[in-house]
Amino acid sequence: PSAPSIEISVSNSVNLVANPAPSGFTYRWYNSDGASQMSTSQMFTTPIITESKTFFLAYFHTSSGCLSVKVPVRVILNTEQTKRTHVR
Repeated sequence: PSAPSIEISVSNSVNLVANPAPSGFTYRWYNSDGASQMSTSQMFTTPIITESKTFFLAYFHTSSGCLSVKVPVRVILNTEQTKRTHVR
């Protein structure tokens, strides 16, 4: 599984989008603890991000019940970018 990491400059929620799963697989998004499932959709809207955070994505094989390896997907909060933009 894979999905691009995202960088943001202000606290906000973010839509993370997994690359298409192979036939017969669905999606599993997990919180930074890797255990708490957050979503089963291809697109996952995060809670409000107030600091950089890593979520995890796995594919779930519907007929066998097997779960792929969980891969990290980062949301990077870069407040320095906001400061540079507003100081001119």
